[in-house]
Amino acid sequence: MQENVADLRLGAPDTVEKHGEIRTQVESVKGQQHSVMEQLRHEQICLEHDLKLGMIKYKHMSDIQGT
Repeated sequence: MQENVADLRLGAPDTVEKHGEIRTQVESVKGQQHSVMEQLRHEQICLEHDLKLGMIKYKHMSDIQGT
């Protein structure tokens, strides 16, 4: 790790290129993570909505049956 830092500071072409590739990869992973989190939030909202509908139906059926 320390070797890479020194080479990066010196501007060694291979190290600078590799550093750029790693940064690109990190940004890609962050983008994917953001996308997955958005999908999970959407899924959570849908599940909570379905749960509320189920509770409403259950309460309605209980009211009809008088329980």
